[in-house]
Amino acid sequence: MAPKSKRETKHKPRLFLESKAKRIMEGLGWDFAKFVGAYEEEPARRGPKTRLPTPEETRAVEHFLKSGDFSALKKALGTSNIQTANAAVARVMAAKAQRKVHEASA
Repeated sequence: MAPKSKRETKHKPRLFLESKAKRIMEGLGWDFAKFVGAYEEEPARRGPKTRLPTPEETRAVEHFLKSGDFSALKKALGTSNIQTANAAVARVMAAKAQRKVHEASA
């Protein structure tokens, strides 16, 4: 099997040309106008949804924010991975900020 050219190995775009999509959909017997209406009504997604922190993560991060001891944070979370500990801190901080916004609007 011949090696793929650079062009073939590049990432394919996720955006579609409207005219080409319309031709294909009409060829398959699908209603393009109905698709466009449903597409416009569908809300946009902005990345993966954030996972709420567990009570254990919240306690560990709050202790870390008071003490500043990162190795104790990793031990409390049961991980040696720095990225996992950073993600837990980010989740707790995001949840706190979200609660403040929600309380302020209520």
